[in-house]
Amino acid sequence: MEALDAIYMKDGTLRLATPLELPDSTPVKVTIDVQTADGAQSSLDAVYQALDQRCETGIADLAARHDEHQP
Repeated sequence: MEALDAIYMKDGTLRLATPLELPDSTPVKVTIDVQTADGAQSSLDAVYQALDQRCETGIADLAARHDEHQP
């Protein structure tokens, strides 16, 4: 299996970054892995996912006093 870069066009076609040496009408299987234009956005999404898993402890200054709560 070979990974290729392509751009999706408005007319519904994919334009490959490099041409393939395949005969016309050769059947292929395409798997779509959408790449973000900015890698920082995907990193930011990961941060938001982690923040979504936080919980309310009721201790307002827990981070400042984390050593006091060690077992």
